[in-house]
Amino acid sequence: LTGLISTVQRLSRYVPRVIVFGPIVEYDQSLPRILAKAIASGRPLSDYATEHRRPAQKEINLTFASALKKEGIEYFSTYEAICNPECLIWAEEGVPLQFDDGHLTRQGSAYVARKFSRQVFSSAAP
Repeated sequence: LTGLISTVQRLSRYVPRVIVFGPIVEYDQSLPRILAKAIASGRPLSDYATEHRRPAQKEINLTFASALKKEGIEYFSTYEAICNPECLIWAEEGVPLQFDDGHLTRQGSAYVARKFSRQVFSSAAP
C-alpha cells in the first residue's frame, strides 16, 4: 500500500484524476466449473460458489478502501461492484460473470464498467 499511495501521489501531480481499482472476487477454481459442479450436484449455485470464494480478496478490498480514503485517494471497489450485497455469478442469463477464477467475461467486464462509469461520472466536476 505504501508504494501504491506514493505512486498515486506522484501521478496526481501530472494528471487531473487518479482512480485506483480494487481487487476482483476470486475463486479457488474457475467459476464456470464451480457452476457446473453445483448444477450437477443439485446444490444452490450461489451457496456452492460462496464455498469456493477466496476470502482474502474481501479483506484486501477493505484494507485498500480504508487506507486510500485516509489519503484522499479515489478508489473504485471492484469487489463491491460485484458483491453488494451478494456476489453475482451471472453477467447475464447463461453467461458467468467470470471465465476463470478471477477474470471477467466480456459481459462481466461490461457490467463492472457500467458500475464504474456511474461512480466516475456522477462524481466528476462539471
